Amino acid sequence: ATKITPSPRPLPTPPAAPIPPSSSPPPFEKGVVNPAGAHFHNHLSFLQNPRDAQNRPPSDPCYDPRTLYINYAEMEKVQGSKLTPASKQWWEMKAMYADTLLFFKTGKFYEIFHMDADVAVSVLGFSYMKG
Repeated sequence: ATKITPSPRPLPTPPAAPIPPSSSPPPFEKGVVNPAGAHFHNHLSFLQNPRDAQNRPPSDPCYDPRTLYINYAEMEKVQGSKLTPASKQWWEMKAMYADTLLFFKTGKFYEIFHMDADVAVSVLGFSYMKG
């Protein structure tokens, strides 16, 4: 009888340590694999202090944690350029489904972006890709 051994699975990367409110996240670089905590989305204040899609704070009795307020002007300022149509579409979907890990189809592949990628790396054992 042939013994089947499972292939070794990589251990999940531990999530990045929370950044103290008084400090800023490490800078991110375009076109390279950035370490956890140094991505574009780590520099967005609307993600550090989230509000729902109606711009209500968590203290509001009507706050909906399933949605997310997106500040497009801040994103373009941090990124230094306008969002691509695909990126804007992803953020529009994330605003409606903030509590859901989005698999976004790009060409014939599905990709995971921004804070969803952090979850995929820490929980599912995925690896960050260059981009």
